[in-house]
Amino acid sequence: MSTAIKVVRNTVIQSIGRALMIGMSLISTALVTRYLGPSDYGIYSFVFVYISFFHIIADLGISAIITREISQDKNASSFLLSNTISLRIILSFFSIIVACLIIQVMNYPLTTKFLIYITSIMLIIEALKTTVDIIFEVNLRLEYVVISNVLISLSFLILAALFVYKRGTLVHLVAISLISNLGGLLVAYLFSKKFVKIKLSLNYAFWKKIIKESIPLGIAFFMISIYWRIDVIMLSLMKGDQAVGLYNISFKFIEIGTILSGMIMASIFPILSDRFKSDPIWLKSIYQRSLKYMLIIGISLALFFVILADKIILYISGEEFRSSILSMQFLGLIYPVYYPGALIGYMFITIGKQWVNTIFNTLAVLFNIGLNLLLIPKYSFYGSSFATVLTEIVQVVAALVVLSLVFKYSPSFKSMVRPLFAGALSLLVLLLPTQVDSFIKVLVAFGIFIGSLFLMKELSKEDVYLLLNKSIAKA
Repeated sequence: MSTAIKVVRNTVIQSIGRALMIGMSLISTALVTRYLGPSDYGIYSFVFVYISFFHIIADLGISAIITREISQDKNASSFLLSNTISLRIILSFFSIIVACLIIQVMNYPLTTKFLIYITSIMLIIEALKTTVDIIFEVNLRLEYVVISNVLISLSFLILAALFVYKRGTLVHLVAISLISNLGGLLVAYLFSKKFVKIKLSLNYAFWKKIIKESIPLGIAFFMISIYWRIDVIMLSLMKGDQAVGLYNISFKFIEIGTILSGMIMASIFPILSDRFKSDPIWLKSIYQRSLKYMLIIGISLALFFVILADKIILYISGEEFRSSILSMQFLGLIYPVYYPGALIGYMFITIGKQWVNTIFNTLAVLFNIGLNLLLIPKYSFYGSSFATVLTEIVQVVAALVVLSLVFKYSPSFKSMVRPLFAGALSLLVLLLPTQVDSFIKVLVAFGIFIGSLFLMKELSKEDVYLLLNKSIAKA
């Protein structure tokens, strides 16, 4: 099986799995948000967003570096994974201590602090799960990742339904998340035995080497985490739990749309790393083609969420969350930059220039915090939505310029401008009368978008053959 087909196969498998997960997530979200309401949902959201900042301490960018190393030397898989797991367990315990100490001195209710103490256990579970998943990624056998993740979503859905039926508390809901993720970890570990033998190993020289190399990337990921979700912390401090709940429900749905980028990069990143050493010229070709596809996917998702924002919010979370519709429409505009940006970020890692991500992400954090300080007092979570999108645009455009001019990985700018023009043209459906159903508008918008791409020759038979799982590329 060619590499190109393996990538498509893995993307299809992940797409099916993610579709199942998204469906279960939507049902779970509907159950939870309708039961909790904006304020309690705001507390629940804040707890998990707060803990998410400390995932970076438990990882430090190690996962990406180890993925690269195993891709280049699969014979060292057992040694690399065994030592990585031991290291990440230690880092996880440290991150738990830091998370609990910081929240302890902050001015939050005791209930919120207690929920964070419990939720911090998730740091260990996710550190182990993401490390075990690496072996499936480098072997392009992502069906095992999909199975374990689907089981997490399914168990959470079942337990969430029981939670609502039994009129549970926020403590019960947090416990449900922990139990579901622990089950997924155990399943992934059992699958991993097919590929590699993992045991706890303590090689301090290896730890020192990996930490030294991954810290710049860890800082970059930490900065991403800050600028991507610092708005929730700022909203919590400046506007309260209800604003957090109204904002986070729209952001949660937007996050669902970003999942596909991770799926695609999980398949492409090991190949990029391999080509960098074995065939640098072909690496540039893969990058250019992938950038065009990522942009097209991003625009398609933007059309979907911007046009259907009212249906999504009201059907799933109800009238109490009506104010979240405009927030979702703002946030939906992030996709056309987020998807190419994901590829650009991994390109810097591929060529060993991950420190560039650190610089851009640090600047993005400062820019985003400044915008939030300016916009939240007057515009609340609408201001946060605008700040998030504008920050992403500025950062990705700057990174694209640097990758093109400094490191000579230039995109086809024609293949970027044309999809953007087609996407803007498709948004004209928003001018249709309000009596026209949103689903009809989406279909018309997609028709205009895809048709325009074919007319401008940015989609061709070659692209269709690749999407239909036919080998067209050198691999």
